Amino acid sequence: MNRDDKATGMRSMSEPKRAGRPRSWLLLLLLAAVCACDRAPGKPAADSDAPTRTAIADAGPVASAPPPDAGAIRGAPDDESRARAAASLEQAQSDYLSALRIHLKTLADRGDPHSQLQLALLLPLSQPDSISEQLLAARQRALGKAAAAPGQEGLVAWLQAMDCFEHDACDLQPALSRLQQVEPDNAMAWLLALEDAARSDADPAQLDRYLRLAARADHYDDHLTDSSRETLKALEQVAMPPMTSEAEAALRKVARLDGSPHPHDGHGLIVAALAMPMTFPPYRATFELCKPQSLRPESARAGDCRAVLTLMADGDSLLAQAMGVSRMVQFAAGGRDDAYWRERLRESHWLRENFARFDSPAMLRAVRELGEVPAARAELERLGESRPPPGWLPQSVNGRALITTGKLPPKP
Repeated sequence: MNRDDKATGMRSMSEPKRAGRPRSWLLLLLLAAVCACDRAPGKPAADSDAPTRTAIADAGPVASAPPPDAGAIRGAPDDESRARAAASLEQAQSDYLSALRIHLKTLADRGDPHSQLQLALLLPLSQPDSISEQLLAARQRALGKAAAAPGQEGLVAWLQAMDCFEHDACDLQPALSRLQQVEPDNAMAWLLALEDAARSDADPAQLDRYLRLAARADHYDDHLTDSSRETLKALEQVAMPPMTSEAEAALRKVARLDGSPHPHDGHGLIVAALAMPMTFPPYRATFELCKPQSLRPESARAGDCRAVLTLMADGDSLLAQAMGVSRMVQFAAGGRDDAYWRERLRESHWLRENFARFDSPAMLRAVRELGEVPAARAELERLGESRPPPGWLPQSVNGRALITTGKLPPKP
């Protein structure tokens, strides 16, 4: 393996593969982006464990439009045209990967902290079939050098900690300690420690300690927005090869944007799709601790849970908002804040159910730059639809029940 390959973490053909993305990664990411969410409806982004599934079920779907099948070129009149369209997309993907890998070598050679941050953000996109241990190690080295990037200390510390949380190739504890030093007032820094302690079978007192520290924080930031924003900036510097009109048309068709009133060029769609976080925070232990039905309202844990969930409800990602608001409705049921939280949940559903129709290039970019919640709110404000009409209720059965009663419906 040559020096450039070592620098960028490229693996040789003989290197063992890590279970990872399918070959259709580019299309799948694209479809996720243009279908108004970075995750499948009704599912959490990073953790499919039961408590998180329950929290998402409480909130209803994060977005209302299901992603289409990436394997089908819809609208193609016959097998021959479908084959041509598929071939054009495969070629576009191959060309893009070649351009990306060239750019990664350029970033690796620069060596400055900002270039190293961009290198770390783009490295996972360079291995569509799988992510090797070598690439993960290269990403950690790049993040180590990126720690000196001005204004990016929190993002870098978060990425380092999340890499180590998800993989055994690095030691999580130093990364967690650095994250907590850099962002002591970010609830997510302590919630990640809680999640790690829970999977290590820590005693309840230790879990409550981390929950209390998260409750004392003054904000919740899962770094999904700044990760997307910085990835967007990095991708825009890749010298993309020209895309054929046939490939662009096929891309729009797969993304169900061929009927959109907005013009979409292929490169813009690819950048918007790939400029997304590669890691999402876990919530299993947090939501296991914060079950309203199993806590005494006056208990210390219940108070800490309410504080943490309120911070999450004010987050800038649809996932954090949905989970925080939906669980707070249940904590507030029958209390003085009951009506307030139920109305906030109604507004949250209004935001999410409208999100799927925001398909303009400007909106796709705004979501990456500003965050899902701020971008969606700004667009609804522009349209004069910032608040749901009186009496409006979401499609979600659970959402309707929580809004109208403060409780989940009985299980069938």
